[in-house]
Amino acid sequence: MIFVPKNNNNSKIEIKKSIFVSYIFNIEKKEDINKTIKKYKIKFKNATHVVYGFRIGNKNSFLNGMSDDREPNLTAGKPTLDAIIHNNLTDTLIITLRYFGGTLLGRGGLIKAYYKSAKKVINNASIIEKEELETLKLKLNYNQYNSLLKMKNKLEIEITDSNFSNKINTSIKFKTKNKQKISEFFAKNDLIQEIFKFHKE
Repeated sequence: MIFVPKNNNNSKIEIKKSIFVSYIFNIEKKEDINKTIKKYKIKFKNATHVVYGFRIGNKNSFLNGMSDDREPNLTAGKPTLDAIIHNNLTDTLIITLRYFGGTLLGRGGLIKAYYKSAKKVINNASIIEKEELETLKLKLNYNQYNSLLKMKNKLEIEITDSNFSNKINTSIKFKTKNKQKISEFFAKNDLIQEIFKFHKE
């Protein structure tokens, strides 16, 4: 199972007079992550460092990213990302602001501090299981398509695209947990051979 933060949250810790303030966000798109990071760098321009780690996607295709923002290499962004991964999170961005307190923490101290800060904001957030979606592309005759239309609400199917010609090329999206009952519907209505593309999101 993979999880996502239900809502945005923040936390603060102090280590040897350095203040670490972490923010957690539920974000699914890389462009939205970039916008949020840019916004926080401007908003908190007085912070000594604006560090982040993120992970988006699903278990078939994750995209990870991180930045140490001038902290020693792999002492800030990586422990932030590690906290996300160790908690099986995705669609998650954590930004940590550090306000330097005058005492150097050393490589080990920095890694522990950033991991602890990220872990605390995760613990403060409401975490829920991510509903995995799957997409099927189908080539149907009109009777089959009408059967699908009649059952789409009961099967919790979203029809995302339809192209009408001699046959109907259509795409449907559904929750993975409903896959069994959808498969049974397909078998009953002779749709199995009509599937020509399938992927998880």
